This record gives sequence, structure tokens and C-alpha cells, in this order.
Amino acid sequence: NFATNSGSGVLASAAARLESAGLVAKRANAADRRLLDLTLTDAGRALMARILPVADAWQAEVLATLGPDAE
Repeated sequence: NFATNSGSGVLASAAARLESAGLVAKRANAADRRLLDLTLTDAGRALMARILPVADAWQAEVLATLGPDAE
């Protein structure tokens, strides 16, 4: 679960788009209803499983060009 306390309309809009795409489920936080809890759905977890290896490989490639002290 991911809880956020942001007044940003951008964040709310992104959460709504992710929910519409079926990638996250959102609900009010039980302890503080001003907050939202975002949880990855099965489809969201499947997407993360596909894109994380690509992101990790890209990051490793970029860091390799910066040298050993960059990490």
C-alpha cells in the first residue's frame, strides 16, 4: 500500500488514471480519511514485473557510463 498526503491535483489525476486502467485500487486511509491508500492490482503487479527489469537494466547501463564512484 502507498499512502500519500499531497494536495497536488497532478497526483490525484495520476492515481485516477492508474485506477481507470485497472493498475491500482484506491481507497480512503482507515486512520486518516484525507489520505488515499493505493494498492497494485494483479494487472499492476504484472506490469511492474515486466517493466522493472527494463528499468533496472537501463539504470545499470547509465551508471556504468558514469564510472565506479557514481553509485
